[in-house]
Amino acid sequence: MTIDSLIDSIEAIPDSRIDTDVVRKAYEVAERAHDGQTRTSGEPYIQHPLHVAQTLAQLKLDTSTIAAAILHDTLEDTAVTKDDIREQFGPSVLRLVEGVTKLNKVQFKQSEGREYMLENLRKMFLAMAADIRVVLIKLADRYHNMLTLDALPQAKQRRIAQETLNIYAPLANRLGIGELRSKLEDLSFPILFPKESAWTQKIFEEEISKKRDVLELVQHELRELLEAEGIEVEGIHGRIKGLYSLYRKLLRYNKNINKIYDLAALRIILPDIPSCYTALGLIHKRYKPLVGRIKDYISIPKSNGYQSLHTTVITPKGGIVELQLRTQEMHQKAEYGVIANWYYSEQGKPSEGVAPMGGHMKWVQQLAEWQREIQSSEEFEENLRIDVFKNRIFVFTPQGEVLDLPDGATAIDFAYAIHTSLGHSARSCKINRKERPLEATLQNGDVVDIITNEHNKEAPQRTWLSVVKTSFARRSIKEWLRKVDRKEKISEGHQLLDHHIKRLKDLTFDEIPNARRKTLLKTLNLKTEDDLFLALGQGDLSPRAVMNNIFKKEDIIRPRKRQSGAFGFPFGKEKAAPRAWIDGHNSLITHLAKNCKPSVGHDIKVIINRGEHKSAVIHSATCKKIVQKELHPGEEIVDAEWDNTAETIGDISIELAAIDRVGMLFEITNLIRKTQHNIALMHADGSKTREGTVRVYLRVELHSLEEADELLQKLSRVQGILSVKRIEKIPPLQ
Repeated sequence: MTIDSLIDSIEAIPDSRIDTDVVRKAYEVAERAHDGQTRTSGEPYIQHPLHVAQTLAQLKLDTSTIAAAILHDTLEDTAVTKDDIREQFGPSVLRLVEGVTKLNKVQFKQSEGREYMLENLRKMFLAMAADIRVVLIKLADRYHNMLTLDALPQAKQRRIAQETLNIYAPLANRLGIGELRSKLEDLSFPILFPKESAWTQKIFEEEISKKRDVLELVQHELRELLEAEGIEVEGIHGRIKGLYSLYRKLLRYNKNINKIYDLAALRIILPDIPSCYTALGLIHKRYKPLVGRIKDYISIPKSNGYQSLHTTVITPKGGIVELQLRTQEMHQKAEYGVIANWYYSEQGKPSEGVAPMGGHMKWVQQLAEWQREIQSSEEFEENLRIDVFKNRIFVFTPQGEVLDLPDGATAIDFAYAIHTSLGHSARSCKINRKERPLEATLQNGDVVDIITNEHNKEAPQRTWLSVVKTSFARRSIKEWLRKVDRKEKISEGHQLLDHHIKRLKDLTFDEIPNARRKTLLKTLNLKTEDDLFLALGQGDLSPRAVMNNIFKKEDIIRPRKRQSGAFGFPFGKEKAAPRAWIDGHNSLITHLAKNCKPSVGHDIKVIINRGEHKSAVIHSATCKKIVQKELHPGEEIVDAEWDNTAETIGDISIELAAIDRVGMLFEITNLIRKTQHNIALMHADGSKTREGTVRVYLRVELHSLEEADELLQKLSRVQGILSVKRIEKIPPLQ
């Protein structure tokens, strides 16, 4: 290629606004700078920037971009300085050349691993937010490199092709430049997957040969049909599906080419939007449309700004053809994406030398904001996977504001996208004026109204983490839960310690002398009492360890003194049950009440029958018979408490609230097995709540209250368990 051929191609572009004098001047500077330099293929180096400039000229970019494309390697590889470019071409061209130079310095290398690749992506997206044209030059640069890849060693070819397929092609697609995306994919495909590429090429050639005659016939008939009805047809163009795109679609349809209707399509260019809809109706009168294949991307554009009416019709001879109806402006945007959005702007040239971005490109600026917040490459990678390369949907607020979200996003994602506080206070929502749960998945075009309750203590829910799709919503929920969890764990730890101390000394932790509490913190290497309670609440520190540092050993193992009374001993089959201290009575044989099944740790009372067959029955303090004093003649209610010095305390009943997932019950039973405790009873309530949680009930045989506390702490740390609590009685199985 020569500079004259580049100028000729620019001048052949309709309505070209490129100043060819500036382009020629840029060439002269670059040619002198690269004099004597050659590429790996042996051709003069200047050929590369000329081809990059030609690609961008065909994409209808501006003078500054074409000049910067010709100069894009001069700062890095030649003696040309920043001052040279600024003085001769101005700050806009310099800014673009500097941007490309920065991107060139960070190249993906397989040996450097994921961190290196992510750093490349970080800088690329930041460059996009500053001026989109920097990345457009980089994409054109990559395209020409792919065209000349055969001069490189095979291993290097594969590395560059893989990077192109993983990064540059999706990026071109995200910018709406479909033609360039397809070219990058098809150049990478045979290098990475030679067998698959050859197989797809063979199927393509066989199938396209069958369609050529049908396409020509339909094209002729459509023009006659529409013009007869007074609709001006500005053009009808054929579109052939890219080879790599065809391969991916074949995989989705079990390699059945007969299920792929858009291998070839006709694009009908019409003067305005009303003509598109009128033409669609006329076409459906002539040709029978396939059900489910009519798509209106004019009313609801794709996330990259693409607009067209799509329909797939059956021709009289049985051929199936996809038709795309659009205006000339829509066609330009479909081909050139964000570039066309800029090209069709009122100014016709970038403001202050920076290419503006349409409303659908706000995600680019958001990436730059996230970049400043994100500390780890892993989190940045998650954002790229979820928020960039995934398909997007448009949803609306009741006021008509448009939000761009990833496909599969929920109303929760919507709420957090508007404002963090709205997400935190969300209670329910209305989607298209119908009340729906917050976990509902949104569809393209939905109108969403978030219903809030500022005093809603249930939101955010931990279960939301399993349904939200945006990284921002997930990060906000986690942050809220961390704060709430800390407060709850501190409170739980405080209560747990008070419980153990009270069993021993009838004291609370706060009633222990201040000097002893300070000594305790110092001994345990903790700064504050909240740190102590948090460690207890999280199970990182056992109550026994704290007690050992507060009291003497003999105090801990010696039972609390009682005024009067004696132990009650379990009878018969209940010999494994716990003992109880019964006030004011000598040793008694005890039974556990069958109606309320009292368990260790809960308050109890004893009903003593002084009749001929003297008996002592242990009841829960909340038992109906105790509360309402339903006594028979000769019976009386006396105070009692469990004996915490006995070798066995018997069964405790536990209720778990957990997220319903595969393997949950196995993990619970396996944990209890490892603690060498026996499960006397276990069942789950199969009715899920709105949040997708289930209730699991356990009765476990234990030896001490210490074991009970430790077991509850361990259960609370199982993934997916939301709450753990002891209960007096397990409800019957439904």
